[in-house]
Order: sequence, then structure tokens, then C-alpha cells
Amino acid sequence: MKGGEKSALEDRVVKEFFRLVQIPSPSRGERRMADYVRRRLGQLGVAVEEDRAGRLIGGTAGNLLVRLPGSEGRTPLLFVAHLDTRGGGAKASPHLHGDRIVGDGSRPLGADDKAGVAILLETVRLLVERRAPHAPLEILFTVGEEVGLMGAKVFDVDRLTARCGFVFDAPGPVGSAVLRGPAQGVVRGAFLPQVRSRRWGRRELGSSPGRAAAAALAGMGLKRREHGIEARILSIGGFARGEGTMSITAEVVGYDSQRVWEKMDRIGQSVRQSAESHRLHAEVRTAVLFPAMNVEPMDPVVLRFCQAARQLGVPIRFGEADGGSDAHVLNARGLPTIALGVGYEDAHSLRESVKVRALADGVRLALALAGSAEE
Repeated sequence: MKGGEKSALEDRVVKEFFRLVQIPSPSRGERRMADYVRRRLGQLGVAVEEDRAGRLIGGTAGNLLVRLPGSEGRTPLLFVAHLDTRGGGAKASPHLHGDRIVGDGSRPLGADDKAGVAILLETVRLLVERRAPHAPLEILFTVGEEVGLMGAKVFDVDRLTARCGFVFDAPGPVGSAVLRGPAQGVVRGAFLPQVRSRRWGRRELGSSPGRAAAAALAGMGLKRREHGIEARILSIGGFARGEGTMSITAEVVGYDSQRVWEKMDRIGQSVRQSAESHRLHAEVRTAVLFPAMNVEPMDPVVLRFCQAARQLGVPIRFGEADGGSDAHVLNARGLPTIALGVGYEDAHSLRESVKVRALADGVRLALALAGSAEE
């Protein structure tokens, strides 16, 4: 891409990003963002499908899916970005600061993941206008990502023809890719008095819920890191049902999903056993937030990424995520997927920023992925 074209690309994608971050987009309240994306794609003559995710997760908008037919015989690909932002109930006030776009310091910028959305909108525009040969593409804009990957979890992957996917939603420079990410689950245990009703009233049985909680904690093995699995307490305190109750909430994280689920079971068993020995009633609830993802460096999706990055001349870096992304869900559903760096830093904080060049390079990477030679 020539220098003049590159400058024009930067100008367009930066303007798109500025427009996007000024649209409020809280999780499960993405209607305005979804309407904007539909309108922009409609101006290009591109049809947009919206699923029932909004109704399923209690939100205002569903996942958006775009299909761009490509050259016959080439591997279909999936590109993904999410529409919601952490703390996205108000519009951001972006401005240029050197080679970066920053906010005004009063709220997060929203580059996670409006950088990815801007990159994919510009990618679609260029592919449509240039009419150059490319692989068949499906582009998915998900909702509710910041509150547990909710949109991706209810998306019907059977609608896709893609053989592999690229999620444009990771910190770090263009050329970096996340191949591994941990599984995460939450266990909540509550200790309640056993109540026996008699003619003269209710009688609570059992000892102190606080003592039962302490005994349960001692039996959970929280200080031991087992097979790379970490468990920690998120909260301990009274339970909403009133006096004489106690609850424990624990988080379990690790790169082996099966071991994470086993650790969650052991924590739940510790709560139940302690409640029984203290003659209390136990309520245990578990929630699987997302499974682990482990994509091998020699997987075809990684090789395709490396080929595209070499075409751009950017350094290739592999990393691990410390949280979840839509890539976790897609891998668990059988679609090999990696998350790509799009240049943002300090996500969700008042210092959040994104490099101008990264937005343009993200478009160039997407074009290279779509047009790269088949293996």
C-alpha cells in the first residue's frame, strides 16, 4: 500500500473510530451501536442478519452477521468484534495525543472493542468497493461480551461456513495474537440455619454459619496451586436472607478446563460437608464463565495469521490472555479461533488509548488474511 493510500486509510478509520466511541454502548444496551453498524453496512449494499441474542440475554440488540461471498475454492473465514464496551453508558470524548487516540480522562475510551469494530467496518468497505478477489468472509459483531461473553454463548455457530476465526479484540500491537486463555468459573456457597417448625414457633438448629464458613475455607485448599489451577475468594459475608446466614464466593481460573471444573466441584463439596457437620443447610451454585482456549502454534489458523503478518512486515508475537474473549467460546464450539492485537492499551481504565497506526494496520492485516494464499 502506497504512502498516500496509507494516509487516506488512517484518516478514514480514525474518523470511523471517533464516531463509534461517541455512541453509548453498554452491555445489553447496544441498540444504538447495532443500528449504526447496520446503517453503515447498508450504505455499502451489504445485508446484515440480526439474531435473537437480545431477547435471550435480556438486551436491546442481537448479534449481527454479515456475509461477503468470496472466490470459490478458498477457505471461508470468520472475523469478529464486539459492540459493547465496559462502562459504555455515556459517549466518550476522544482526541489525538501524539500518535495515540485518548479520552478526556472522565470515562474509558471504549477502544475495547470499538477499535475492532472500526477495523472491520473499513475492511468491508474496501472489499466491497475494490471488488478484489478474497476468501469467503463472515463478519460477526457480538453483544454482551463484557458481561460474560453472553452474545457469543447464544450465537448459533451452525449458521457459519467458516473453517477458522479471528477475533479483533486483544491488547497489544498489530502482529500479536492470543493463542491461550484460561477457563474461569465461580462458586457461591451459602450456609443457612435448618429450621424445625413446632406448635409454639420456629426453632433454628445448628451452630454458627460463620464457623461453618471458616471450616469450609480450611478444606478448600485455596493456598495450594494445583496443576496450574488457582482459586481465590471474591467475597465472604452475610447472606441476603437475613441474620444467621453466611455466604462464600470463590473464583477458579486455569488453563485446563476439566481441572477448573473439578476444583469448583471440590469447593462445592467442602461447603456441603462443612454445613452437614455443623447441622446447617447449604446452597451451592456454580457458574462457568468461559472455558479455556489452547490453539497450537502449528494450527492452520495460526499459520494463516503468520503469513498475513509477514506480508505486512510486522513482528509476530504470541501471548496468553488473562481473561476471556469471544475466541474462548468459538474454540469450545469447535471453530479454531485466535484473538488479534488491535493496538489498544489500558482497557477499561481512564487511561485507555489506541495507536492511530494500529487502526490502519488492523485493516491491512484483515485484508491480508482475507486475500492470503491458501496453504
